[in-house]
Amino acid sequence: MRIIEVLKEIGNYLYLRKVIRHNSNTPEWTKLNLRVGWFGVIYTVVNLPPEVFEGEEVYYQVFIIEKMKPINDYLASLNLQEIITPVVSSKVNKEEGKFAYLVKYQPLFRELTFGWVVTWASIIAAASWLQFKFDIFGKLKFVYDLVYHWVISK
Repeated sequence: MRIIEVLKEIGNYLYLRKVIRHNSNTPEWTKLNLRVGWFGVIYTVVNLPPEVFEGEEVYYQVFIIEKMKPINDYLASLNLQEIITPVVSSKVNKEEGKFAYLVKYQPLFRELTFGWVVTWASIIAAASWLQFKFDIFGKLKFVYDLVYHWVISK
């Protein structure tokens, strides 16, 4: 069921927050220059050296992958490899002399989406409105009691 998958994703997110809280001040975390953003996003900035940014775009990608390998290994040692996903944002602007990439490791949500949250919030709001307006659940209890006593009497 989808609700079970959503609960697993919430549990994974809580585990991610716990691991970040316990490891964000460790020497390895500092050595890799990792930082934590809002909503459990782990990020770092990778600056390109002049010999790399003067080359082609392929060299940028190879350099970024090489810089991400120790970070990936460290995060895998924390058992985070299946609940986070890397996202690389280019900050290269040769005209302004900016040669950096932002590497973010953000929580991976497959089932817990904005649409899912809106759908369930709407269902709960509609059920609450029906309860306060028409006392729908009190009437359902009456029907339940009626059927229950009818079945018991037979």
